[in-house]
Amino acid sequence: MGNTKRNTKHIAWAVIATAVLAIGGWRYYQSPDLVAARQLKQAAEAKAAGLLSKAAQLYADVASSHSNRVADGTAGLRSLLDAALLRPLPAGDASEVLLQARRAREAGQVAAPSQRLVALGWELIDVHSKKDPRGAKFVLDAVAPLESDKGKVAAAAEPLLERIVGAEPGDSAAAIQFAELLDRRRACARCEALLAPHTAKLAGSEGARILGQIYAGKGQLDESYALLQPYSQDKLKVFQQRELEYRETVDSLEKEAFEKLKQGGAPPDFYKKYDASDEATRREMVGNYIGEQLSGNQKLKSLLQALRESATIVPVALDLGVVTVQRAQKLSDPAARNAQFEAAEKVFLSIRGAAGNTDSYRLYLGQVYYWLGKQTEGKKLFDELLESHHRNYGVLMEVGSLMRSVGAVHDARMLIEEAHGKAKDNAERESAAHVRSVMNTDVEDELLWLERSDRSVGRVRASIHTTRAMIAERKGQRAVARREYESALAELEKLPESTTQLNSLGLVQLALYAMEGDAKQRDIGLLKLDQALALSPADSILLLNNISAVESAAAAALLADRVELPLLRSPGNFEMLEFLHDDEGSREQIRRRVRENEAVKKALAYSEKASLLAPRNPNAYVFGLTVASLLEDVTSLQAITEKARAAQLDLADMQAHKRKIAEGTELKPLIEQMTAYSQRATVVLQQPALQRLPASWAVAARSWQNAQIALMRWGRPVDTDALVKTARKAHAGQPSAGTRWMLMEALEARAAQRLSKTNVSFASDLSKHGRMIDLSMLVSLHIDEDAEFRRLALADADIVEVQSLLRERARRYPSKLSTWGWLMFRHTDAAYAQSFAARLSSDPLHAAILRVNETFGPNDAQTVIGQYHLSLASGDKSKAQRVLDDARKAGVALPDLVGRQLKV
Repeated sequence: MGNTKRNTKHIAWAVIATAVLAIGGWRYYQSPDLVAARQLKQAAEAKAAGLLSKAAQLYADVASSHSNRVADGTAGLRSLLDAALLRPLPAGDASEVLLQARRAREAGQVAAPSQRLVALGWELIDVHSKKDPRGAKFVLDAVAPLESDKGKVAAAAEPLLERIVGAEPGDSAAAIQFAELLDRRRACARCEALLAPHTAKLAGSEGARILGQIYAGKGQLDESYALLQPYSQDKLKVFQQRELEYRETVDSLEKEAFEKLKQGGAPPDFYKKYDASDEATRREMVGNYIGEQLSGNQKLKSLLQALRESATIVPVALDLGVVTVQRAQKLSDPAARNAQFEAAEKVFLSIRGAAGNTDSYRLYLGQVYYWLGKQTEGKKLFDELLESHHRNYGVLMEVGSLMRSVGAVHDARMLIEEAHGKAKDNAERESAAHVRSVMNTDVEDELLWLERSDRSVGRVRASIHTTRAMIAERKGQRAVARREYESALAELEKLPESTTQLNSLGLVQLALYAMEGDAKQRDIGLLKLDQALALSPADSILLLNNISAVESAAAAALLADRVELPLLRSPGNFEMLEFLHDDEGSREQIRRRVRENEAVKKALAYSEKASLLAPRNPNAYVFGLTVASLLEDVTSLQAITEKARAAQLDLADMQAHKRKIAEGTELKPLIEQMTAYSQRATVVLQQPALQRLPASWAVAARSWQNAQIALMRWGRPVDTDALVKTARKAHAGQPSAGTRWMLMEALEARAAQRLSKTNVSFASDLSKHGRMIDLSMLVSLHIDEDAEFRRLALADADIVEVQSLLRERARRYPSKLSTWGWLMFRHTDAAYAQSFAARLSSDPLHAAILRVNETFGPNDAQTVIGQYHLSLASGDKSKAQRVLDDARKAGVALPDLVGRQLKV
């Protein structure tokens, strides 16, 4: 028994020993070096057999291993990167070789310079693109991450994908990739045709986003919701997490840098200078030091990039929210309607991860109510929050900033000024002053509040330089303006990258572009604003800045082949397009280009979101109205106008400005600005290079003429003979709608100047109302209401020529109608005038434009007179009288003779 136990024990130990030896042997057999050796042998055999893709995989495994044969694996890969070897291979196999070479690079082992890999890739794409587009696309995908010219990659991918999809319509993955490329230039119709057949397979893909947003734009709400809702859900959670990580890291790094500074971690010279400086300089030094620490932090840069990537979901979520609201509005059942509004509210709230039942949550909920069109509920929530905190400094600042973001700038300004008055110390006062500066009424007001801010802060100093530049530019001091803009750029470049820093950099670059017309400055400015918006896609201020910038870029692109903007030292604008056509046919060509322009589509998409995020800001609607008016798109004009009316626009600042102009209290700075503008336009016009470019010269002449007529309306002496001479030259060199209008306006200005010397009533109205009512309207108004003025005016050679030009315009543009045209013939050619009146009365475009004017300029003299004249043209005198009675009750300053004919 004892022997048996001993023998058993010996056997057990022997088994264990054998197992240990076996494991050791297996580990030795599987050691990195031996594995690599076997793989190298297998790779060589595969290469010899012509199986280069298999060889590449094995060589890449060795190159990425932890063995001592890494160099051999890299060398093996390098031996495969030979066009003579790869060209005969099927494209899929060749792409695998390139892919494995890229994989080795990513592991730190460079088999070939990236330029060589990319060049080899392009060579193989050329070989295979005609016969094997799918294979050529595999090759392109393999080298695309190494190609610095992403535009070249996209240009090559598009025809390949088009052929793949054409050959295999059921390939949803290829259809999605193709649609992503088309979406970049907003080719919506092609994207829809590609993706709609694959709707069931799009779940969560970029195809779902693209098709969902297309359906949203077309009003197919249920289809859009079904695609965007699942697409957004998880991505919003990722965005919230990354936003939180970024903010927490910024806070932590700022505290860490400050502690390091306190513990003597800065260079000795820092402390010597600090001890010798005043308080403001010390604050500036500390701010700059912390900014430098943040700017150089790699973790923060990585988090910022991650945030930028995840933030692409926010615009999609906003679209989803809008779709959900629109679905709710179409429901008649109250319970279902409320459920949809609640769903929209949840979508909007998900953009920011604020916890419920906190002040932060209630503030954001109030903002969301404005987005939902619940203006009253939003205002009530803000008011309750203010009262519950006894209108203390912190809540006033928070609510004021949010009111600005939704477009209620006047109310926001009042709240921030109240906060400034309640500040407990200099730090609070300076902070409130800086916030108040961005809610300025003009540049002088902005500078006043900036100078009350903390000048030790870099972004404040940058803003001061920018504002001084704007003031200098207005005075015609271009050299001073440039120096100030450059100082602003220098200050901003010291700051760590952030939404504010990028936005400010973009605006300064665009200000330089507006002053000088340098396309490089425009492109840098657009890039910076795009980067800022990518970090904060739900920021209405950033959206509005982007709309303005993209609009300018769109106009520049449309004008590029006909107008030399750098010579004009001016950015492009849509009004300049009037100089590129001279009849309905050529105008339609311009309109087609506008419809197809990518920048226009981009700005319209931004405008749609801006009208959601800042519903009370009139500027959120302007670009959409500009394009709709240019295209004579009555449906869009009506939709945008009604949306703006429902939003209860904040027009207080605009109305106050007009009132001051009417009273004359703001004329001095305006006259100063317009005089400098006129002088600058004169210099531009005299350039020899411009004389040889009729279209460009005509645009420059228009700018000069606008300034002259504005000065005339403000009571300044103007040489109207020079106006007519310049307009004739412009029209002779570039016959167009724009130059024809220039000539009519110049002739009317000269006639008005002459008639004001012989007709006391007209002279009085020109002096009293000319600031608010343009010359054409005043002249036609007096022709219609004042028999003596009519006799003089209709005998005036300039007015007779205007009538001739009007007939010519009507021949060239039958759809161009105005009450002005009707009035100019009412007393000379009754039949012709009646044809105008008949078309005006039934013209939906004219009615839509009047509605726009009523919405954005209520109780405006020009708007009222326009409504009055349309009523007369329609033969409805009682309505015309009501229009005047209502306006006068509302305090609108109208010339006394308006409505005189109704009394006869």
